[in-house]
Amino acid sequence: MFRFLAAHLPDFSLERCDHLAEELSALTIEEHGAARIYQPTTAARRQGVAAGMPAAAARALAPNLRLQLVDLEGQKGDLEDLARSFSWLSPRVAALPPRAIVAELTGSPGGASRPVERACIARAQRRFAELGHRATTVIADSPLVALTCAIWGDGCRVVPPGGDRRALAPLPLIALSLPEPEAALLFSLGLDTVADFAELPAAALSGRLGPGSLVAHSLACGRSPPAMLRCPETDGSLRLSQPLPEPVSCREALLFVLEALLVELCTRLLTGGQAISRLTIHLELDALPGDAREERHPVRLGAPTRSPSRILEVLRQRLENHTVSAPIQQVSLEIPAPDRWRGQQPGLFSRRQTGESAADLTARLQNTLGSDAVFVPELCNRHRPEAAWRRAPLAPHILQDEGCGRQSPPAPIPLPASLRRAWQDDPERIWRGAGPPMPPPRPPIVLRRPRPIEVAGEGTPEAMTYDGRWREVVAARGPEVLDTEWWQRSPLRREYWWVLLQGGVWAWVFREVEGWALHGWGDL
Repeated sequence: MFRFLAAHLPDFSLERCDHLAEELSALTIEEHGAARIYQPTTAARRQGVAAGMPAAAARALAPNLRLQLVDLEGQKGDLEDLARSFSWLSPRVAALPPRAIVAELTGSPGGASRPVERACIARAQRRFAELGHRATTVIADSPLVALTCAIWGDGCRVVPPGGDRRALAPLPLIALSLPEPEAALLFSLGLDTVADFAELPAAALSGRLGPGSLVAHSLACGRSPPAMLRCPETDGSLRLSQPLPEPVSCREALLFVLEALLVELCTRLLTGGQAISRLTIHLELDALPGDAREERHPVRLGAPTRSPSRILEVLRQRLENHTVSAPIQQVSLEIPAPDRWRGQQPGLFSRRQTGESAADLTARLQNTLGSDAVFVPELCNRHRPEAAWRRAPLAPHILQDEGCGRQSPPAPIPLPASLRRAWQDDPERIWRGAGPPMPPPRPPIVLRRPRPIEVAGEGTPEAMTYDGRWREVVAARGPEVLDTEWWQRSPLRREYWWVLLQGGVWAWVFREVEGWALHGWGDL
C-alpha cells in the first residue's frame, strides 16, 4: 500500500501576485473576448464578487475593485517550483495545477507509521507558512482521495490505511467533480453525499453513467486504482543557484549554502537514476567596478557519486585554503552532464583494488592537508562523550606494512574512576568474585558536534528526522541518564537513547533542555 500527501492551496493564484485577503481585488481571465473573474479576494467576495462573473458586473458591485489579468503559464511554473522545494519531503513530488501539489511518501509497499505521517503534515504546514501560503494537507492511500479531502474536508488530517471510503463518505456529492448532466441526475434521485453515491450497485450504473462517473463511483467505494508519481529525469546540463540575503565572506557560511544545494541536486539525481563525477562552483561576488565579478572552481569527484556528504567533503577540501577576493552574494552549482548510476564505488583500503601502501597514502595526505590533519584517536577518561577522545600523533610503527597482519587486539574501554572505585568496594563482588561491570555501549562513530534533530513520540522516540526526512523508529533502548560535571558552567544533563531506524541502522540520540540531538551511529 502506497501513501500520498496532497496539499491544496486555495489562494495560490492570489498569493503569488501578492494580493492580500483584506484587499478589494480580483484576478481576471479572458474568455471569448470578455474579461471574467478568475478568483476574488475575501474582501471582494464580501461585496458579492464571485468567480465566473463578468468583470463589468463585478465593477458594478464594487466600484473600487482592482483587477489583474492572471498569468496561467507563470502560475503553473511557480507551482512546479514550489513542488520542487518540497524535495526534502519525498523524491517524488508533483504539481497539480492550478493550486495543489502531491507527494509520494513511500517508495515501497507497507506505508508509513502514524507518528511519521503526523510529523510530515506538521513540517509541511510550517514550510507553507514560511513561504506565505495557506494550505490544507491530507495523507491517504490515494492521491485523489487525499486531494479531495484537502479541498472539501474540514482541515489537515491523516486518513488511516484502508480508510479512504470512510473519509469520503460525509463529503458532498459535488466533491467528486461529476459531469454536470450526470450530477443533476443523481441529485434528482435524492443523492446528496458521497456515501449515498457509494451505496448504489456498480452494475446498475454501468449502462447509465459515463466512464468518468464510474471511476468516481469506484473512488467513493474505496477502490481507487494504484497510482505512482513520475518525476522528470535530469538530462543535459544542470545549474542550481542560491542568492544570499546578505553578502558573506565566511567559508562555513559558504559550505552551509553548498550543503543545501547538494541535497536538492542529489535528490534529483536519485530520482533520475544518475550520478556525477565533476561539477563547477560559481561564486558571484559583490566586487567593486573593474574587479572580477565571478569566480569558477571546477571540482573532480573521481568515480560517479550521488552522496551529498561525500561531495560536500570534497568541496570542503577544495575550498580549505581558498580566500575570496570579495563578499559572495550568490552561489551556483553547474553540472555539465550527469552520468548513469552504476552502483557503489570500490573501497579505498582493499588491497585487491589499490596498490598504494599505507605509508605512501599517509605521506600524500600529510603533504596535501598538513601534518596535523593526520592523527590517531586516543581515548580519554571524560564524562562528556564528545570529549572522551583526543588527537594523538601518528606513531611510525603504525605505518609499517609488515606489521599489518600481527596487530595486537584493541585495548578495552577504561571504566570511569567512580565506577571502578564502586566496583572495588562492593562487598557482593568480594563475596561472589564477580568481574567488573560492563561499561554502557558507546557508538564507534561519534559526531564532532551533536546535530539537532526533531523527534516524535511521548517518552520513547517513535520517529526522528535525518537528512531532512522523517525516519520511523523500529526499536528503542534506554534511557541512559548522564547527569555529571556539576562543577562546570554548563553541567551535563542528558538522556541518551539507542534507536533502530528502518533499514537496520542504530542511531545514538539524546534529549536535553534545548531539545533532541543526534550524537552518533553504531550497531548493538
